[in-house]
Amino acid sequence: MDELVSGSVTELLALIGSAIGSIVFTVSGMLIEHNSLQSVVAGHSTVGVWEMYMGGLALIAGLYLGYQECWPRLVDYRSRSN
Repeated sequence: MDELVSGSVTELLALIGSAIGSIVFTVSGMLIEHNSLQSVVAGHSTVGVWEMYMGGLALIAGLYLGYQECWPRLVDYRSRSN
């Protein structure tokens, strides 16, 4: 019984961690992209292009983490709890 509860808690913590990571990467990517556009408009094209690249990486990481890690864990967790 303890093993079942321990496994469930571990899965829930992994789900929460991947969800938080996905949200953090996606939101930070959006903020970095917004700052990059402001930098380009202000005339700092080198900094703006670098920020666009870094923002794109953060967005890709957030989406990858959400779709490849968080979503399957959520589906698996919901199927086990029913």
